[in-house]
Amino acid sequence: MSRYNDAARGPSQEPPVDDGGCHAYGCPMRGSISESTKGGGPWFCRFHFGALPDKWPEITAAVRQALNDREPELASEPA
Repeated sequence: MSRYNDAARGPSQEPPVDDGGCHAYGCPMRGSISESTKGGGPWFCRFHFGALPDKWPEITAAVRQALNDREPELASEPA
């Protein structure tokens, strides 16, 4: 059996879906920066790119807080 056979992978080995978001878990930003020179991911936002993974939750919390702080300002802008 080939190691590339889909049946051999099993259901728990599904490839992750790229929804365009930042690769850091919970980040609400778009992933727009990658270390790949060939257009591949993982994609990160400008805040998480280059940061150590153990700092991601702290960065995500700060990004979410900044977005929450801006929410009333955004809602009052003319359409």
